[in-house]
Amino acid sequence: MTGCLYSYTNLNTTNFKFELGQDGSSHVFWNHSDCKTKIINQHLMIANQYSFTIGDKYAGPTDTVTIIPEPDHYLDYINNQYRKFYNYNFDKFLQDKWWREDLKSKLHTVWNIEDTTQSIPQWVLREYYSFVFLDFLETNNDRQTYVDSECVASISAQDFFGNFSTTLENLCEKLNLHLDLTHLSSTHETFLQRQIYHNTQLAIDQWIQDLVTHNTTVIADPCKTFLDEIYVQAKLRAHGYEIRCNGLDQFPKNFNQMKKLIYKI
Repeated sequence: MTGCLYSYTNLNTTNFKFELGQDGSSHVFWNHSDCKTKIINQHLMIANQYSFTIGDKYAGPTDTVTIIPEPDHYLDYINNQYRKFYNYNFDKFLQDKWWREDLKSKLHTVWNIEDTTQSIPQWVLREYYSFVFLDFLETNNDRQTYVDSECVASISAQDFFGNFSTTLENLCEKLNLHLDLTHLSSTHETFLQRQIYHNTQLAIDQWIQDLVTHNTTVIADPCKTFLDEIYVQAKLRAHGYEIRCNGLDQFPKNFNQMKKLIYKI
C-alpha cells in the first residue's frame, strides 16, 4: 500500500521505479531517501520509540492512514514476517517475539531440560508455544488500538487482496493525491502471486474443524511453517483435543495420521 501510494502518485517527484521483492515485500522502496520525507511508516508493536505504548490511543497527524489487521488472517501476517524478516530462523524470531526466561523455566520444571544452550526438541518447542500462541497473535496485532486510532482513513488489511485499485483511488481522494493507474494493476497481480501465506489461517481452521467433526477433508497438508504447526496444536486444544506429541518432532500433515494422534481432553 505505502509503496504504491508513494510511487504512483504525485508524492514521487524523482521518477522512482517501484518493484516488489521476490517474497512480495515492498519494503525495499524505503531505501529510497525521498520516500521517507513523504511517508512515515509505523507499527504499533514497535511503538515505544514513538513515545506511545501498546494499548494507548495513537493520535497521529491528520493525514494518518491505519491498516486494520483481521482476526481470520493473523497467522497469515505472522507467517509473512517469519519469512520476510527472519528468513524462517526460529531462534531469531523467538528472541524478538517472546520472553525466553519463561521458556527456560518451563523447560526445567516440565521437561527436565536444564541446558538450554543445546538443541531443544521440536516437539517440546511446539508444545510449549502452543500454550501461548493464540494470545500472542492477539497481542502482536493489537487490532483494537488500530481501530480506535484517529486517522483520515482506515483500511482493512484484506483490502490489499480485493479491489485494490478502488481502495487506493478512494484513499488518494481523501489525501488529495493524484493517482497514476498505469502500472497499478500489474503491480497488484505480482503482489498476489507472491503472497504464499494468504488464507493459510482459514485453510488450517477448516482442516482442524474437519479433524474434530468429520472423517475426511478436501484440504491437504495445510501446514507450511513451524508456526502453522504450533497454531494447529493450539487450536486443537481450544476445541478440546490434545495431540500425543511426546517425541513428535516430525509433525504429521497427513489427515489420517493426525486423526489417530488426537484425543479428547
